[in-house]
Amino acid sequence: MDIYSDVTIPYFDAILGTTLRIDTVDGAVDLKVPAGTQPATTMRIEGKGAPKLNNVNMRGTHFVKVTVEIPRSLSGKQKELVQSLKDAQ
Repeated sequence: MDIYSDVTIPYFDAILGTTLRIDTVDGAVDLKVPAGTQPATTMRIEGKGAPKLNNVNMRGTHFVKVTVEIPRSLSGKQKELVQSLKDAQ
């Protein structure tokens, strides 16, 4: 009854948080990704999995695994901004 899917987000969305549109068996729903989400975090959308056979009132959960995309290269300006963020800690 449970459904599993993966989604990839940019690192800045993982840091700042975002809202994603996730396709479920009942149509698209908004999934709020909180600020500070770590790579390989699995989020749950309760009641949006497949219905149980012979009992359509029982539903599984849709699990969404979040992969954070880290860029392989940065422009000079991007490096500067990331370094500024690091120095501000």
